Amino acid sequence: MTTSHVIKALTPETFPAWLALAEKHNGVWGGCYCSYFHGDTEQTVKDDYDRVTFKRRLVDEAVAHAALVSFPNELEPGKKTSSSFLHSGTRAMFERAGFTFERHIGKRKTVMRTTVAPAAS
Repeated sequence: MTTSHVIKALTPETFPAWLALAEKHNGVWGGCYCSYFHGDTEQTVKDDYDRVTFKRRLVDEAVAHAALVSFPNELEPGKKTSSSFLHSGTRAMFERAGFTFERHIGKRKTVMRTTVAPAAS
């Protein structure tokens, strides 16, 4: 079976789809909405906003860089899948996929980065 997927940058236009996915998973890591490691910006003070609004402001300011990856629903009825592979893959696995190491988060986690070219319009 061939799996096709769509990769889009996290932008104000794709934020609603990202938010729907994050809310399906309890805000990601219990409600941080992928904002835990972000700090204040020149325009936004983190503690002034709830996590969803803070993330939205980072997206609007173009400082929250992420990608929204959509897979077609190819699961059998009643089966579920998880995005946990994004948090449990090894550094070597991500490097083989073209990601580069950016920094450590704590003792056992790392931030890996890749650039996704925009889709042709």
